Amino acid sequence: MFRFPQLQEAILLNRIDLGQLQVVLPEGGIQLIRSAFQKLGPVEVLGTRIWFSPAPGPWTHQHIWELAELDSGVLVCLNPASVRAAVHHALLHHQIPELVEYTPPQSEVLSQNFFMSGGKQPCMLAIEPVLHGDDIGRGFFPSAYDPTLEFRMRMLVQAQLSGQRAVLLLAVPHQGIKNVFLSEHIDPQLGALLIDAHQRGLQILCYRIEVTTAALALKEAIDLKVIQIYKDSPDAPNVLKSSGVPTPDVPNQPHGLTQNVTDGTKPADPEAPSAA
Repeated sequence: MFRFPQLQEAILLNRIDLGQLQVVLPEGGIQLIRSAFQKLGPVEVLGTRIWFSPAPGPWTHQHIWELAELDSGVLVCLNPASVRAAVHHALLHHQIPELVEYTPPQSEVLSQNFFMSGGKQPCMLAIEPVLHGDDIGRGFFPSAYDPTLEFRMRMLVQAQLSGQRAVLLLAVPHQGIKNVFLSEHIDPQLGALLIDAHQRGLQILCYRIEVTTAALALKEAIDLKVIQIYKDSPDAPNVLKSSGVPTPDVPNQPHGLTQNVTDGTKPADPEAPSAA
């Protein structure tokens, strides 16, 4: 469990630049806070109830946006560093069955991609939050076009294709998301890359993060599914070759436009019929 410092409640006013927002404090003052994201869609609405962590000391004046409450009363954690800290705590206490043989770095200040020792071979682990959901409890990854996310995912795919163990852990600090979909429809290039890598053996785990105003805690696994719109379509780019990632020799698959929905716990059988 990762415990927040004493959070301060406020009301969202507006965004003033890519990284900063104005909020109204309970006593009526205006405060600047920093956001880890440039745009947060339905979360970023005038009047949203939010919580931020005060600047940790006199050497920095950056207050960090931590939580938001949606209209439905659902809490969402919007600070990836806090989400990674919750996952780090779970790794240290062997609470993730698929990764119990590994030892994470001791520092809680983790990058999104890092190596863990132990097991039969080192493991590169990428921790990414799933923040955006729809009204019926579906979350999607990737959820926006993000060049830095694409770079991290290509590093992970390169590690997997070079023979190392590589794991993408999708952490869901959004109490309204019940299922997560790995999808091409938001960022087709990155979505296609991840789906292709997953079908070639990239392991993807998905866990719910319980969110309160006091702490974050990793809980149960969440169902992960794959939505594949273009399956080896001649019109779709070869995302592995175009990115410089070496493509292993695999049998050619039939071309065509399909919609494949598969259980994310294992690669899809290319010979299996497509689901509507």
